[in-house]
Amino acid sequence: GQVGRGGDSTTFFVLGKQPVGQFPPAWDVGLTGMCVGEQRTLVVPPELGYGSKGIPKRGIPPDATLKYEVKLVTRNGDGLPR
Repeated sequence: GQVGRGGDSTTFFVLGKQPVGQFPPAWDVGLTGMCVGEQRTLVVPPELGYGSKGIPKRGIPPDATLKYEVKLVTRNGDGLPR
């Protein structure tokens, strides 16, 4: 995978507010309600991913089914005083 800001494959994003094309729209549905430490496999069909156009510059062909192995390692705001 791509190296994230943490120097590993960690990816940082805001659920429901990522820039268009950064992640497929299915992430907003598939990751909602995750708990820290939870792991999920997301299998994203083309119609919930990048569709018939794909994203060739990122190596995603048209009509690609995408598979992501996701582990939630932290959430912003966890552990902060309330």
